[in-house]
Amino acid sequence: MRLSLAVFLLLLSCVHTNERPVTETRSPVPARLIVREVRHSPCFTLYGGSCSHQEALLRIEGPVKRDLPYGCLITKDGMPQSTITSDIQGDAIRVAFRCEKSLPFKVVYVLPSGRHFADCKEYGGSSWNWASVPDFRAAASTMIGQNCPGVHFEDVAAEIRTGGEAKLISFLKETLPLKAPRKTSMDSLQAWDDAYLSLSPAGQSQLHNDFRRAILEKSSTLALERSLRYADINDTAFEEAIVKRLEENLNSATGYEMDASMDMMLRRLAQSNPQRAGEMGCKELVREKRRGALAYLPGALLVVAKARYSCPVVLDAVRSSLCHASFYCSSSSRKDGICEYKDLSDELDRHLKQKTEKPDAVQRDRIMLAAALSTEGIEDVLRLWHERRSYSIEQAASPDCQSQYVMGKKSVPCHCFKETPAEACSDIRNVTTCTFEVDDRRRLIHNVMSP
Repeated sequence: MRLSLAVFLLLLSCVHTNERPVTETRSPVPARLIVREVRHSPCFTLYGGSCSHQEALLRIEGPVKRDLPYGCLITKDGMPQSTITSDIQGDAIRVAFRCEKSLPFKVVYVLPSGRHFADCKEYGGSSWNWASVPDFRAAASTMIGQNCPGVHFEDVAAEIRTGGEAKLISFLKETLPLKAPRKTSMDSLQAWDDAYLSLSPAGQSQLHNDFRRAILEKSSTLALERSLRYADINDTAFEEAIVKRLEENLNSATGYEMDASMDMMLRRLAQSNPQRAGEMGCKELVREKRRGALAYLPGALLVVAKARYSCPVVLDAVRSSLCHASFYCSSSSRKDGICEYKDLSDELDRHLKQKTEKPDAVQRDRIMLAAALSTEGIEDVLRLWHERRSYSIEQAASPDCQSQYVMGKKSVPCHCFKETPAEACSDIRNVTTCTFEVDDRRRLIHNVMSP
């Protein structure tokens, strides 16, 4: 019955639209501002909902009419006292409008490709002068830098590329230090990187001097990160500048935004001065622990491991790690089978050469182990870590901890494990559905309770 009623109402529903002109210009490009009123009927609303809404439109007239999502809305004071003017510049159209005489003008660029961009810069003055407005190419990097709503880097780059690779190269030089997030992103790279990687080899080489300056001189975080990623940082001239940057960052309150560049600089330093890199890598790990990082920087762990530098903070990390099989190597000569440094050396070299590829969780654990193997006290940690894998479990036969967790019952003795939990090796002894204690004297896991 309910489904039939819903279908009946859907068949009866109508959308009524009414367009109300606000203002227009006829020359050199016919353009007008319009308010489209949209009303739904029949309409049933909850919690003060509305059956109607307004849409502000900029309509470009011509052989093909185009409606763009810019304009002014009708307010409680009535129709806006708007002004609009248009201009043709080459094969592009520029439209400027304001919604009230007291407000500044906004500029919209309409390109022949069909793309359109609204500049968020505001233009004041009682009269309008197109000479004060840059063309789209000149305004592009400013719109990116100001993070104008609806202006996406990849769209701007694609539009500029229609004018040739040289113009795109110039745009990339201007935006080297600017944020350029993708519309959707699955890795640490940004739309700037996509545009750079789309250049021909000759085109990419034209940015090498910009990369060099960003490394050797004071530059923004993003400019440094991109330059380290794409420049040939094996150049010996870079080492002193990289050491200086590392020291500055280690002695500052820099946050996570510096992680990528710190990672690459530490890896680069390890190629020419592994002991210095190991020392700085350990300082970085201490800094990360102090700021509460959830995972240590792979590059810092790698350079500590490569230098075989004794870094106590890594020992703490291993002490809090889980009982992963990744810590065991078939080639190990140890009785317990835990990996030795020789078993991990090739992996370390391979990861050190990577600029952008990040190690996965298992690889990161093995790097962490390699970094800890040269630290005093590691044998006691690994011995206990290995022994805990075979401890007995003392727990209630029932109820199941999962059921107690779902019902929200806390501190109830319950049954959680069929085999020794990986968490038994960690200083943090709890899983989603239960908590427990470890008694090393009795080699026992006990006090299993709902959390």
